[in-house]
Amino acid sequence: MKASIRKAIEEGTVRLVSDNSEAYDVGDVVKLLSGGPSMTVTAIYPDRDVAVCWFGSNEIYSWRLPAASITRAEETDVAPISQPPSV
Repeated sequence: MKASIRKAIEEGTVRLVSDNSEAYDVGDVVKLLSGGPSMTVTAIYPDRDVAVCWFGSNEIYSWRLPAASITRAEETDVAPISQPPSV
């Protein structure tokens, strides 16, 4: 890998573009193209894979997926952020 590309990846100035022409950033909410739960992008790798995490069955899961296998989650798929209880 060229030093200039490696430096851009390390600095975060490069965005991953998947085969389906979508760019993802850490924190984006995505879904598998085949369906499933909403997942949060937690890392982007130079080989076009993304790390994602999601919550289900009272556990947090994480996995590494090809960017071509995901798409942005629809706004209706994203759970609202709950506010902590008042003290």
